[in-house]
Amino acid sequence: MSNEKEMKGVFRTPIRKYVFCLFFIVTGSIIAVKFGIWGIDEIRIGAIASAVFNFGFAILGLFFYTFAIYLFKHNKGAYLIVDDQMINARYGLGDELHEPVSMIRKVTLMRSGTGIELYLADRICRIINLNNAKEICSYILSVNSGARSIMSVDEAESNLFKHKKAFVKHLVLTIVFGAMMFAHIAWCVILTEGKDLGDFSESDTMVFVRFAVAELITLVIAFFFADKCGKQKKICELSKATLLSAAATEHRDDSLDRYPNVIRKKFFDNNTYRIVIYAPESDVFAYMLERFDLSAKGWVPCYDTPRRFNYLSELHDSIEELFDGVILED
Repeated sequence: MSNEKEMKGVFRTPIRKYVFCLFFIVTGSIIAVKFGIWGIDEIRIGAIASAVFNFGFAILGLFFYTFAIYLFKHNKGAYLIVDDQMINARYGLGDELHEPVSMIRKVTLMRSGTGIELYLADRICRIINLNNAKEICSYILSVNSGARSIMSVDEAESNLFKHKKAFVKHLVLTIVFGAMMFAHIAWCVILTEGKDLGDFSESDTMVFVRFAVAELITLVIAFFFADKCGKQKKICELSKATLLSAAATEHRDDSLDRYPNVIRKKFFDNNTYRIVIYAPESDVFAYMLERFDLSAKGWVPCYDTPRRFNYLSELHDSIEELFDGVILED
């Protein structure tokens, strides 16, 4: 493989990353140590409620410290190399991607302009802090044009059903653990007889400690499944787009008989849009933009009337102007 056909991602390391890392490490360490010591002192004098309060802040300090370590290790040793056959990358916290370019269903530039999202059949890879994110995105689109691995309609429907099931499962688990948080509050109130913190006995305080631990664990688990749910929702959206693309590819030459003297066809957006260029009359050229409608399983015109031109060159100039930046496929 020639290096001329190879493109590398240029990762940037903003100085503010290290400033934030240093800030959170110092702040998190001080908070964790100070409040941890105060919590131990409170236990020694029997002030359990106050100790729980201090230990809570100590845990917050540990969270800051852990976040700083995460931030420091993020994209450490990262690389991204893409050619006309393969994409190889190491990013994030050591995540790796080694796939044929044809397996990428969709690639988009993130809103920040410094990251890309790569959609595969079963996952979404987000690679951020790229100085040349836009160039990488355009390069993958151009390389992938026409080479993308298209599923059959049956495979796409099966894939969508599988991911819908996974989404529903994680949604149900998120709701269940969210409800459990309210259940914890209920049994804590019942067991402590609705007393204020200042009126707690020693046994009430132990109940409250158990409640706080259970609530924290449940919260973490609920957030875990909520994150999984969000990712599955995006994958479901991608699976729907894959199904639309598979159906459009299967019917790519349908309904052309309504256009006399078809000269050529152009497709884009994973074959879900097509431009039909034809000659309705002698020395008159026209084109119609169509989109594939999955519910109707057919092509639907996007214009009320076709765009008409006296010269074919004028027609091509109009298409180039209107669809600038869009990769058109035959």
